[in-house]
Amino acid sequence: MTGSENFEEDVQLVQSIGQVPRILEVCQNLTGMRFVTVAKVTDRSWVACATLDGMGFDLRPGGELPLNSTICDEIRDSRKLVVFDDADRDATFSGHHTPRIYGLKSYISVPIVLKDGSFFGTLCGIDSVPRIVNTPQVIDTFQLFADLIASLISDRQDLLSSENALHSERKVARLREEFIAVLGHDLRNPLTSLKSGLRLLHKPGADVEMLASEMSKTTNRMSAIVENLLDLARARFGAGMVLETREETHVNNLAAEIAQEIFSATGKTIDVDAVAPVRILCDPSQIGRMISNLANNAVIHGARDRPVQISISSDGRAAVIAVRNHGEPIPADKMASLFEPFVRGASPSANGLGLGLFISSEIARAHGGSLTVSSDADQTEFRFCIPL
Repeated sequence: MTGSENFEEDVQLVQSIGQVPRILEVCQNLTGMRFVTVAKVTDRSWVACATLDGMGFDLRPGGELPLNSTICDEIRDSRKLVVFDDADRDATFSGHHTPRIYGLKSYISVPIVLKDGSFFGTLCGIDSVPRIVNTPQVIDTFQLFADLIASLISDRQDLLSSENALHSERKVARLREEFIAVLGHDLRNPLTSLKSGLRLLHKPGADVEMLASEMSKTTNRMSAIVENLLDLARARFGAGMVLETREETHVNNLAAEIAQEIFSATGKTIDVDAVAPVRILCDPSQIGRMISNLANNAVIHGARDRPVQISISSDGRAAVIAVRNHGEPIPADKMASLFEPFVRGASPSANGLGLGLFISSEIARAHGGSLTVSSDADQTEFRFCIPL
C-alpha cells in the first residue's frame, strides 16, 4: 500500500461475505462491464476489497489505486452515484482525468453507506469500451446491491464486535477465577507461617528474636503480594503504574546492588556488564523492582551452571538494560502471553502470583520505554529500552 492506513481487516471482512462474489457476477452480466469491484474509500486511500476482472485490469483484493486518480474520491464527498455510458460523449467527464488515466469509456459507481451513516466505499463497474449503464434498471440494481452490501458489512461488524465483547468477558471471568485461586493459595502459606510463629511465641523457652525475624520476613512476603495486586489493579482498572518520583539514576550501581542482593539470597552469581556509566531519568525504586523481577526470573529458569548476565548500554539516544540467562528456551506457544498477568512460567507449580513480568512491562511502559523478549536454544533475553 502507498498510504499509512491498514485495510487488511476491511478486505478480509468483505471477502468473508459469501454474497459478494454473486453480486459482482450479476452486476457484470447485467451491464456487460468487464471489471466490477467493491472498494474501501477513505479521505486518503482507495483499496479493492473484492473484484471480478474480465478486462485484465490486474487489480486484486488488497490492491490500491491513488485516491486522486479515481472518481470515488468525489463520490465520498458528495455521496452521490456517478454513471456514464461513454466518457468521450459525456459533458461532465469527457475531460476528466480518471477516464484518461485508466482508458475508461463506461463507468458506474454507487456509494456504500453503512447503517451508522459512515461512508465505507463504493460498488464500481468499469470498461474500456462504451456500455449502456445509464438506465433506471442498472442504476436501481446497483443501488440495491450497494445497500445490500452495506447491510451485510454492518451486520458482520456487529457480529465481530459481539464476539470480541464475549471473548473479553470470558477473559475477564477467567482472570477473576485465576486471581481468586492464586491469591488464596499464595496468601495461605505465609498466614500459616504467622499462625505457627504466634503459637511458638507462647511456648516456654521460645527464641523470640529468631521467631520475630522469621515472622517479619513472612509479613514482607505478604506485603509484596499485596503490592503486586495493587499494581495489577492500577494497570488494569486505573491510570496505570504510578511513578512516585523521577530522578537521575546511575543504572550501573542499581544493577550491581540488585545482583549482590540476589547472590546473598540464592548464592547465584549475576554478572553485571556495563561499558560506561549510564544514567537515566526514572523512578529508581520501580526500575530496581523491574531489574530484580527479571533477574530473579532468570535465576529461576536459567541453567544452574551458568551465570545470569545483566548488560547496560547507551547509544546517546536510548539506554538498554538486558537480562540474559542460558538454558531451555521459552516455548513458542507461551511467548505471546508472557507479559499477561498470572502467567507462571513453563511450570504450573511455579511459585508466586505470576505477576512479575506483567508488572515489569507496566513499569517499562510508565517510563515511556518498552520491554521485549527473545528466546532460542542459546539464551533467553529480556530487553528494556528507554529513550534518553
